[in-house]
Amino acid sequence: MVEIIADTAMAVRLGLVPLSRIRRGAAALPAVTLTKADKQIQLIGVMHIADHRAWQLLNARLRSERAAGASIQFELLARSTTQPDPQMLRENVKYRALVRYLAIALGMQMQHQGLAMHSSWVHADLRLDEFVAATGGSLDRNLSLPDGVSDALVAAGRCVLLRSRRTRRTLMLAILGAAALVPQLGRFADIVLPARNRIAARSAELSTTTRTVSIWGAAHLPGIARLLTRAGWTVSGVSWWTHEQVGLMPAVDGHLNLRVPKVAGHDS
Repeated sequence: MVEIIADTAMAVRLGLVPLSRIRRGAAALPAVTLTKADKQIQLIGVMHIADHRAWQLLNARLRSERAAGASIQFELLARSTTQPDPQMLRENVKYRALVRYLAIALGMQMQHQGLAMHSSWVHADLRLDEFVAATGGSLDRNLSLPDGVSDALVAAGRCVLLRSRRTRRTLMLAILGAAALVPQLGRFADIVLPARNRIAARSAELSTTTRTVSIWGAAHLPGIARLLTRAGWTVSGVSWWTHEQVGLMPAVDGHLNLRVPKVAGHDS
């Protein structure tokens, strides 16, 4: 029950999704543009649970990018080519049930429901069996969120008083912010983020188009960007995209800090 919640909570932990922005009513998420010679990569950060409107706007943006000839790459744990670990399957079923319930209760959609993927998009992530291998062969208790976090999320989802979209989003992010302090999350970041960041960076680099757009959970962006800069790419722009607009607005407050203090494994 860790991947989407942990990924989003890590974004809060790294300061990529400041709660102050969420409380203002329009979640602003980072986009990093990198250039090398005549090629350009744009990393677009997402939360894995978002308002229907957010997915509509992102889908419109991605349709425009594809129509202009950009290659679209995406994060998604793909099906295994081998039989996955039974414990992993149990955790995955339990986790998806919780997140699905929470998404419905908060009036939001999970990424696989809201993101209109096209057959031309390029998968740039681990398979489920590779994900298990990256954790050491199985999901142990160190990679599962404590029951208290799950209980808090379910309680928030059941609260009938949360009629305001802003209030619902604020509470959701507050819980995720608290989850970011859970010790297990550090181990998740040390083990899982680097493996997936490497795949994302390598896939973007190997793209044959002049412009590549790569969609990833916001917690991955600093690590992916650092790997690309080590490979000779230059960060040419950092922006925020919001749930209220298709375009990007300038990053005026510098919350996306590509030089955040290194935590072991985040970007290697």
